[in-house]
Amino acid sequence: MKELIIAYQWELFIFAEIVSWLSLVLFLVIRYAFQRFSISILFLMLFLGATVFELVLAIFDYQETGEIATFQMIIFIFVLYAFTFGIGDFRKMDRYLKDKIGKYRGQNLLTEKDERIIKQNKDPDYLAQKYRRTWLVHAILFVIVHLLFWIFYRPLEASFLSFFTDLSWVTDSEVFREPFVNQINAVWKIVFIIDTIWSWSYTLFPDKSGQSKKKGE
Repeated sequence: MKELIIAYQWELFIFAEIVSWLSLVLFLVIRYAFQRFSISILFLMLFLGATVFELVLAIFDYQETGEIATFQMIIFIFVLYAFTFGIGDFRKMDRYLKDKIGKYRGQNLLTEKDERIIKQNKDPDYLAQKYRRTWLVHAILFVIVHLLFWIFYRPLEASFLSFFTDLSWVTDSEVFREPFVNQINAVWKIVFIIDTIWSWSYTLFPDKSGQSKKKGE
């Protein structure tokens, strides 16, 4: 069984991700559209079960390879996202479905806090400030961790400043002495670049359409 799981680990990981996201959607739909709270909890447990299964896949892969590999790092990132930024995305989905289902049922399912947050998220200045703040936290964490990588796995005798100003480390896949650190670096660089583009787009290209429409009403 273990050998079969390892042979199809990527397919099983993708399946587990699909199950986890569908579970969250069904949890909210059944909770608000059908108001079956006890049944909705089962889908929340299914989400947790799918997440645990992903961790089991990573453990099996480590036992098979005997080293930290890309597959394990990807699972770690997905699980870390689920319990960090994913919580915020889940709350967004929760508010969105409560709004849509409430309108369909002719009820207001949103709380005062939900309505306040929805109003804030329509303010481009608030969004720009929020994403700048989260990006700054990400950037500080990125620099601190890479400083530790440089201290313990430095590729050559060079200062940390010269290491960061020499942009070859951005494109080079063999930056540090340890392979697993290079894998972390490779994935995190992509995530950080995407986060930078996404976060600063709210500052550089703010959506003023909502405010303009409100002023015209």
